[in-house]
Amino acid sequence: MKTKASSRKISNNKRRQLNQIAQQALLHINDGKILAAATLCDKADDIFKNFPEIMYARGMIAAFQEDYPTSCKWLEPACAAMPKRFDCLANLASSMSLCDRKEETAAIFPRIMEKAPDLFERMNGHAVFGDLLIDLGEYQQAMKLLGQAVARTNSKDADTAIKASGLYNEFGKPDVAVSLLEKAQTTAPTDPRIPYEIATILIKQNRNEEARALLKKALAIKPGFIDALFLLIKTGPYQGMEDDLAKMREIYRQAPPESSHRILPAFALGDAEDKEGHYPEAFDYWSEGNRIHRNHTGYNEQDQESIHQAAIEAFPAPRFLHETSENCSSASPIFIVGMPRCGSTLLERALSRHPMLTDAGEIDALGQSIAGRMRLRSNQLVIENLKTLDDEALLGVGREYIRRIRNEYQVEGTAVDKSLGNYLFIGAIAKALPNAHIIHIQREPMASCLSMFQANFDNVHYSFNLDELGRQYARYQKLMQHWRNVLPQGVMFETSYENLVSNTEAELRRILEYCGLEWHPDCLATHKATGSVNTASLFQVRQPIHQKSVARWKHYEEQLAPLRKYIKASSNS
Repeated sequence: MKTKASSRKISNNKRRQLNQIAQQALLHINDGKILAAATLCDKADDIFKNFPEIMYARGMIAAFQEDYPTSCKWLEPACAAMPKRFDCLANLASSMSLCDRKEETAAIFPRIMEKAPDLFERMNGHAVFGDLLIDLGEYQQAMKLLGQAVARTNSKDADTAIKASGLYNEFGKPDVAVSLLEKAQTTAPTDPRIPYEIATILIKQNRNEEARALLKKALAIKPGFIDALFLLIKTGPYQGMEDDLAKMREIYRQAPPESSHRILPAFALGDAEDKEGHYPEAFDYWSEGNRIHRNHTGYNEQDQESIHQAAIEAFPAPRFLHETSENCSSASPIFIVGMPRCGSTLLERALSRHPMLTDAGEIDALGQSIAGRMRLRSNQLVIENLKTLDDEALLGVGREYIRRIRNEYQVEGTAVDKSLGNYLFIGAIAKALPNAHIIHIQREPMASCLSMFQANFDNVHYSFNLDELGRQYARYQKLMQHWRNVLPQGVMFETSYENLVSNTEAELRRILEYCGLEWHPDCLATHKATGSVNTASLFQVRQPIHQKSVARWKHYEEQLAPLRKYIKASSNS
């Protein structure tokens, strides 16, 4: 039952007395005297139950104790009773956010920004609200707020600049991203993260020499900066690389077993052994890095099982028998779907060279559109919506997707969306955007799984354990077979990495024909594609198309044997 402010009348005398008690309680809270503050609140309740200022004080006591649900329980009615107490509203927003009630929090910030701009400044509102809007998928407004936060701050804390620059870079504005970081560097010249972050942007633009200089600068500031050393080694070969590998071996040796400080060294040393042809040693390093990473990661495999099953149940064959509604969007985006490390970046780079196409990158526009605008996207919410959205509602999802592509991602023309996980939503794409083109690219399963296992994917949690990886790949194969069985002919096009690298022009011609596009010879020059690369394929796609990786997994056939019981042979269609 919700707490409510009392509606009984109160004398001016008692009101003054209660306000004084509330002020004393808040002073005690500021001094950390929580018991004394709570005693005063109990005393106030003897005079008048649930006086708004006392509820505010109780909310602040709970917040001090990090009991944020209880804090919200007191602050919500206090704010309702005192609509002009914006300090109360600001503290409610903070407690709500810490309860993961981000959607409700987002509705509060504009009121504070408009009605109490000084308070909004003091609470670092531009940074906090901007950060919140990222979680809700409102990227353009988030960029604007975070940029304002960087411009306003005199702090030597570079966190906001790093957050803002990452967002600007992701949305195709690397020059703005670098300028924000350079501004932060003037106030925080000894923060090693700033040259490191600039280097990550430059590497994505293939400016490796400049990036190496910045990474060395970061390491000069902080010699034990493992992330910087790891990235520096990844840019190799370069003069002095062997010395850096020796440093990485020493970091690995000194780190306690099972410590997270061993993760990056293990992957770096595994890659080095692989290049030398020392395959058992390489796999041992990768296995150790993955095992430690898995132990430090929360991964709920049942979530993956649920969302794959929900996709199958939501889109049975009869659902595709109905004619397309006249209310559907005429937009025809291209979706590249599949598992990570399947050759998708190569295909994306080839298509991005076509003058009629615009590369949107790996974006969450579809998942966010299914979740709904200003909603915190979660697997559970997406599952619920997949189960309940009818065909008309899915057309709304299509319209929201196109709005997001145009307004949030600012992609003009025909977008190429390379969010591989959209294979979960192929049925939804077919109903929401009937004119879309869906390209499923696959690769020899063992090659794809090896590449994931050695990549140290922070956000692909199933890749840290061979059994979990195998089960996930089996779910993917089962779902893709479902789409083959239920989709009308011509809705989805299938290709493979092996076909793409062995018969490149013929395969690209087939793909472009499916997309209704004329052949363009520039599609063959993938290594000349402009723009940043934001995937683990960063260093490979800067090279001309080659077949070097096709059979590489066979060096590890024995070590990958646990995958066999889960994975079917690829059809390579």
